[in-house]
Amino acid sequence: MFLLHLLSLLLICFASYSFLGWIIEVFYRSIKQGRFVNAGFLHGCFVPVYGVSAFSLILLDFYIGNQPVFLQFLFYAVLVSSVEYAVGVFSERVLHARLWDYSGEPFNLYGRVCLPFSIIWGGLGVLLTHIIHPFVWGKILLIASPYEYIAAVLLVLYFVYDFSVSISWTRKLGKSLEEEFERMKSFNYGEFQHLLNKGSHIVNTFESLREKVSGGVYKRLEEKFSKLLEENRKVLQITDPSDIDDVEYLGYVADILAHEEFQKTKLYKHHKKSIFDHALKVSYLSYKISKTVKLNAKDAARAGLLHDFFLYDWRNSDDPGRPVKHLHGFHHPKIALENSMRYFNLSELEKDIIVKHMWPLTPMLPKYRESFLITFLDKYVTLAELKEKSGAPPAAIQ
Repeated sequence: MFLLHLLSLLLICFASYSFLGWIIEVFYRSIKQGRFVNAGFLHGCFVPVYGVSAFSLILLDFYIGNQPVFLQFLFYAVLVSSVEYAVGVFSERVLHARLWDYSGEPFNLYGRVCLPFSIIWGGLGVLLTHIIHPFVWGKILLIASPYEYIAAVLLVLYFVYDFSVSISWTRKLGKSLEEEFERMKSFNYGEFQHLLNKGSHIVNTFESLREKVSGGVYKRLEEKFSKLLEENRKVLQITDPSDIDDVEYLGYVADILAHEEFQKTKLYKHHKKSIFDHALKVSYLSYKISKTVKLNAKDAARAGLLHDFFLYDWRNSDDPGRPVKHLHGFHHPKIALENSMRYFNLSELEKDIIVKHMWPLTPMLPKYRESFLITFLDKYVTLAELKEKSGAPPAAIQ
């Protein structure tokens, strides 16, 4: 009975530190991405690697607790970094997905661990063993029977379910993206989109996985629409609505093209011409491809036209009309959406296209096929504009 009681308390302790790790990760990733992020691998509010690390530190403390604090710091830094490295290897080899990447950090080892974060882990280890754990364990010991057993059973059921679902989803998606996206060629798009929607919080949380997913999506779109893109290369030469003779398209976007505020986009340079010029190309190309593959051509056309509806020189951080001084790439989708909603009635699809067209730079996963298409075509048109002088076709989008 004593053993069962102890195991129940230890499980509660493990969940407590996993929850504390979730709070740390939410704070860090939310600050980094500028929005609330439900951090972690699981769907719930737990990051188990913190629970594992905490238990490892507590166990090590039994052996080195009487050593100088600096020596404890070094041992803790090495121990937690070892746990982090092992979890990194597991995610790459078993899940076929890299959930974090320290390659850009100094003194990193294969992108799985790095010196700056090892120093942080060492400091947190000292804080945990000297201050946090004595307090947390004291509170856990106050839990009256039989509530510790009830809590332990519920936690076991939760962890088994969440682990199995999250591992299954990540492994399936990871396999679909491995080997230079070869599996993407035969992967059913409907199933792929279902996987993305089902595990969107994981893609939104981990930047390295998000970049890998976006690379797979763009690779698939490029392969699928290469013939259509070649057939519609003349769209890249249009500079004015008068160059377009498609009555249906012009009817869909007539109110936007005629609007006084939207006309102001002609005044601001975007790449080599104007915002208006760029948006018109994206819009018409989105319309033509959407119509061919039986997507929502109307909403694609309208949202394609409005996706860069901002009225300032984004290259000049001191432009008085610029709402934010820095990080234009992150902020302008929301600015474009706000401007669009101020002057036009938008569908949910149009809103999703506009606010997520910079994915994966902006982390929120596109919800619709049309949204994925326009994120791709926006980059395709951009590359074409940047290569305009050479007359070369746009390079593959990475």
